[in-house]
Amino acid sequence: SPCCQVCRLDGQGICIGCGRSAEEIRCWLSLDREGRWAILRTAAERRRKLNNRGPDE
Repeated sequence: SPCCQVCRLDGQGICIGCGRSAEEIRCWLSLDREGRWAILRTAAERRRKLNNRGPDE
């Protein structure tokens, strides 16, 4: 699991720690390897965007 123990959802329902949506977190254990890799790629992009946002975004 990509969880880093910083479990807080932002205003869009994305975890600020791992970058996954609440739905992606819920279904993680039932996904196959390919599904998990797809989520990891998407989450990495979300984390990059979160890190580049200004304080009022």
